[in-house]
Amino acid sequence: MSDTARLSHSGHTVVIPLYDKVAWIGETIASLAEQTQPPDQLVIVDDASTDGSMEAAYDALAAHTDALSGCRIDLVALPQNRGPGAARNAGMARAVGERISFLDADDIYRADALHTIGERMRSHQLGMAVLGYDSAPQGEFWPEPNTLEGDLVPLEADTFLMTDPLGTVAHPAFVMGRASNVAVRRTLLRHFKYHTGVRLNEGIDFWYRVLKPAVREGVRVGLITEPLIRFRVLEDSLSHRMPSHWRELDVPPSLLRFAESCDEDDQRLKSMLARRWIDHACTSLPNPAQIRDFLSHHRPLLVQCGVADVEVAP
Repeated sequence: MSDTARLSHSGHTVVIPLYDKVAWIGETIASLAEQTQPPDQLVIVDDASTDGSMEAAYDALAAHTDALSGCRIDLVALPQNRGPGAARNAGMARAVGERISFLDADDIYRADALHTIGERMRSHQLGMAVLGYDSAPQGEFWPEPNTLEGDLVPLEADTFLMTDPLGTVAHPAFVMGRASNVAVRRTLLRHFKYHTGVRLNEGIDFWYRVLKPAVREGVRVGLITEPLIRFRVLEDSLSHRMPSHWRELDVPPSLLRFAESCDEDDQRLKSMLARRWIDHACTSLPNPAQIRDFLSHHRPLLVQCGVADVEVAP
């Protein structure tokens, strides 16, 4: 059996989108080399880095040759920078493992992450698993205890079944896509691709679209609450850059995609995302005038998304 045929029936592919993370990519690769069950395939997609990130990746791979000796490694260099969504799409196109997950180039997996993911997904017949994470240096932990109890059925101490996955992902306390905290059976990805027009909120948009047909087909979706990912929050992280003007805040793609949808699940999701977007604007924009302009400009869309109580102060 060829390596590709073997991987298509078993194994785990990890895709790393890489852009200007020269200081961190070595540690990210080291976290894969240190896994109790290393990945069967590693795809690194360089999104036209300018700081020597790809050279650092080569060095890290060379330093961990023995630990990754059983891992198929694919390196992809994109000719121009198009954002993390495009890099993930290019990585998906190379993935051949039964399971696939994404790992950002400044994050790390806990040493037992891939073993835990594979064991939980196999033993509980999960097609998709959402993963817990913590952050450095902030010490953020997700999921917070007791925030999702009514939406989950325990399978074992750290693993839960979502009884209504589409409802759960619209819960204000639920996070799907941040820190790339999803592992999935590759066959569920089908023709889906990340939205490449924005650099924030593309994760929830992608995974929600993957989730909808999977739920209709009866696929089991689980939550592993242990922090399998260490999410590094850097000053220049896309999610933490402070805009100087309200027009710099991209519209979450799901709001545009489902703005006119009457589907109950779509309506719940877009309402939750619209409120998160407003909260982000109110805490990140530089002054009240910018917030008023943001709310005034986007009011028609926000109302369309079920946020009818938006007030624009004088």
